[in-house]
Amino acid sequence: MPFTPSHIAAILPFVRSPLAPAALVIGSMVPDLPYFLPLGIPRELTHSIPGVPLADLPMGILVLALWALVFRAPVIDFAPEWLRARFRLPTRRLNWRPSLRLMSVTLVSLLVGIATHLLWDAFTHPDGWVVLQIASLRAQLGPFTVYRWAQYVSSIGGLMIFAMWAAGWVRRTPPVENRVLETDSGRLASRARVTAWVIIGVVQAGVALTIWIGGLAAGADLFNRTVLYRTATISIACAGLLAVLACVGWYLLPQTERSTATTLPSSSA
Repeated sequence: MPFTPSHIAAILPFVRSPLAPAALVIGSMVPDLPYFLPLGIPRELTHSIPGVPLADLPMGILVLALWALVFRAPVIDFAPEWLRARFRLPTRRLNWRPSLRLMSVTLVSLLVGIATHLLWDAFTHPDGWVVLQIASLRAQLGPFTVYRWAQYVSSIGGLMIFAMWAAGWVRRTPPVENRVLETDSGRLASRARVTAWVIIGVVQAGVALTIWIGGLAAGADLFNRTVLYRTATISIACAGLLAVLACVGWYLLPQTERSTATTLPSSSA
């Protein structure tokens, strides 16, 4: 399968539209959720048209609700300062009022994200609809089939496109403190942020190396696809679990308030 975060690249053209960016991002990745969590949902369902209303959309709604209500605040607070400064820092109050328009935009955004995922995979999965229709995509080209090459190249290309977009967004977006008068809340010292990221990174790397070396010891090739797949999915799942635990722990920390006063430039010169 294409690397799951690479799918974010497909929704970037819609980011400046009236659609909801968070729902677009979640929709673009949610069909792969069963790869990382033991949900008991077959990937054949999540990557099919019937699976959109039966599995993908319900999972997307749940993940989006968890993001908005639980994880957004701690994730922003755990971010490095240069990134955190470009968001409104989490506060105790949740200023969220559901409306028909908000729910409609959210559902459409999720569906657009899901559609980009299924379309991408149609060209890169062995059972993808386009792959099954076009014989040349199943042809052997060196060590891999054409669709497998498309999978690898699009995974790398998607990550590069997203990285370039993110770097551009950081350059274009000034810190919030330079634009508004706001009382922000933060619970973490810089050392705590660094420690959390280091622990998650070390554990993920350790799990990945353990699985990969174990596969090699069992006689697998250096780049055996099954071993690499298990290495990626299990290590990412472990890192995700630690991140969830860190976010839960964030709510147990005392909250500190800090006011940031700024003066907006006068319109009269």
